[in-house]
Amino acid sequence: MSAIASPPANHLLSALPAEELQRLLPLMKRVEMPAGKLLVEQGARVFDVYFPTTAIVALMRDVQEGPSCQVAMVGREGVVGVSAFLGSPLAANRAVVLHSGEGYRLSAAALVREFDREGPLNRLMLRYLQALLSQMAQTAVCGRHSPIQQLGRWILMCLDRADGSHLVASRALVAGQLGLGRSHLQKAATDLQAADFIRWERGRIDVLNRGALEDSGCDCRRIMGAEQEAILARRKDRA
Repeated sequence: MSAIASPPANHLLSALPAEELQRLLPLMKRVEMPAGKLLVEQGARVFDVYFPTTAIVALMRDVQEGPSCQVAMVGREGVVGVSAFLGSPLAANRAVVLHSGEGYRLSAAALVREFDREGPLNRLMLRYLQALLSQMAQTAVCGRHSPIQQLGRWILMCLDRADGSHLVASRALVAGQLGLGRSHLQKAATDLQAADFIRWERGRIDVLNRGALEDSGCDCRRIMGAEQEAILARRKDRA
């Protein structure tokens, strides 16, 4: 797809000063990001980074024993491929598109060159890394909560990064994302549907009562959101 002609709808890129953004725009490409697309494999070299706009990407951690599970979620608030500017060319996690949409692709080499200028983008990426690590830590804590709380949090985190009030996801996909057994996920989905919080039919999740779903869940998502907003506010102050 063609080079970008206007500032993209990604929060990180939008937070850059105009001069910094204009230097990057000719190097970026708008790309489609279909659900299921593998962006980078765990342990593989990172050649490109992605700034999602309408797509949502799951960062998955693979282990030798047991199933892989989601450790973080990246949407229009972030970037996929942080290993590129951390001194290691190898990805720490597998990145796969969870929700179809679009984003912007930039070569890892171009991002590293800009990062090494030690200007606004450098500070922006480090602030985002702080938010991402915080999300990973909070996700680990949420793993101790009940399946119904984990499912509710996952649905709401997706909606925070998508437009509308519905998602397209199979039960097998969500179970894999959360690292839950199918029976535990099915019980959680049944309970949420019985309470009229959601409807999950034929791979489509419709949120019927978002307020009630938020009230019934754990505090993990609220904590993540508050930290993200605080970090973004510091970006604006320092830009």
